[in-house]
Amino acid sequence: MNFSLESVIFQVCDYFYYGIINREIPGGKAVRKKISIALVDDNPISRKLEREKLKGVLELENFRGIHFTIPGLGDGKELMESGDIYDLILMDYEMPQMNGIETAIQLSKDGVKSKILFLSGYDEIVEPLQQATSIKLTAGFIFKSDSVHQFQYEVERVIRDILDISLVKIKYYSEEWDIDIEKLKKVFYEAVIDGRKIVMIESQNEVVFVYGENDEEFSTDTPLKDWLSKLPEGDFVNASKSCLVNLRYVKSYNSKLIMLTTDEDVKLGRYYKKAFILAYENYMMREAMK
Repeated sequence: MNFSLESVIFQVCDYFYYGIINREIPGGKAVRKKISIALVDDNPISRKLEREKLKGVLELENFRGIHFTIPGLGDGKELMESGDIYDLILMDYEMPQMNGIETAIQLSKDGVKSKILFLSGYDEIVEPLQQATSIKLTAGFIFKSDSVHQFQYEVERVIRDILDISLVKIKYYSEEWDIDIEKLKKVFYEAVIDGRKIVMIESQNEVVFVYGENDEEFSTDTPLKDWLSKLPEGDFVNASKSCLVNLRYVKSYNSKLIMLTTDEDVKLGRYYKKAFILAYENYMMREAMK
């Protein structure tokens, strides 16, 4: 059986992409097959609802092959007394005996490395939010009134961070001259790149261009709307209907433009401005917590 160089490269890309995502490469990055998530809330009905919301995240393709355990606990005191260590803790802010902030502070003092997403039934809690952001373990804040999509978005972002999932497999093409038919034709290739190093993705006349930090440029048939599910959660946002930008590369912005660290300016769409500003502020807050 004969193998072309391209077919071998494709197989290697598949091996490394799916192997790293599912942690199946022996001797590769630390093998992660289990993720433990604690639901800490004194309201059993809330715990049940939160567990249902989690299902939509844990069934994502990127988490295929990962076993999740999700015990429920009544308050911070019960969490501390259990002595168990969790990768992620979804914890209500307001609880009897030991609230979320007190619990997080004690966990931090004990040297625990868990990531904590705080939950709150109150929409206006400025002081607790400020307290939470000062705690190193804090990964974010979710209001119980938030949509299911927002809840799942935040949880997926943190789980991807725990697993260090940032690789993106892309299928791209170049137009090359075919001697037999004497005309240009599309030749397709595949590559695995670090999603964190994609600066922006732009759609132009039904062709989607992916731009990397070192001036890489890929032409792809993958629609812009399908890219968000492939990219590191929380890093990318629409600047307009036809453009996604990586918040890691945003230097500044005004009412009409986004200035990137690569010395490029991107048009900020009128109807996307509010969502962009919110995403950018959340990104900066997360960075400040690291």
